[in-house]
Amino acid sequence: EVEGRITSRPISHTTVGRGQPRAVIVFIWAFLGVGTMICAWSFATPIDAAPDEPAHIAQAVAIVRGQFDEPTHNTPIGPLARVRVPGWAMYSHGIPCFLPLDETTHPVQTGIAAACADTLSDTTRPAFFAIQFSNSPPLYYVVAGIPSLFLSGASALYAMRLISDLLNAGLVALGISLLIRYYPRRTPLVGVLIAL
Repeated sequence: EVEGRITSRPISHTTVGRGQPRAVIVFIWAFLGVGTMICAWSFATPIDAAPDEPAHIAQAVAIVRGQFDEPTHNTPIGPLARVRVPGWAMYSHGIPCFLPLDETTHPVQTGIAAACADTLSDTTRPAFFAIQFSNSPPLYYVVAGIPSLFLSGASALYAMRLISDLLNAGLVALGISLLIRYYPRRTPLVGVLIAL
């Protein structure tokens, strides 16, 4: 043996195996914790509270029905594609009565509760919707749109949110479990938890 050479003991399969159950437990707890927070936020947020949620809904509903990469047309607000969706997905964009109006044309509304929204229709009559996400990667929309094949109206929208929540919770939980496995110090984990 050459003097000064650093020797290291090879990692056995049993040593590696000890970390795997811990990583699984961390993943499960992280998934449950993050998933609970995200799902609670989704159910507490009124339908279409986000400005572009109606377009994402229509995109997911259209993609899961095979309308991939629809041709776009130039408009004053950018390229838009026309997709055919059930009526409940089309008319969901009229719900957010609680959002402020454009103060250049109307006075800003204040003190309006989300309860002002009408009940979302369950109609499945086909309608057309102009969306700006037709060229976006379709995999997420395919998965998120699956509930729309079996449900309609508000039930479909909340089920689509739930699927999206579970996907996001799984990705965040996977990141946390890998972080703890390969960077066991607490500082990176604290940074992640603060970001969440």
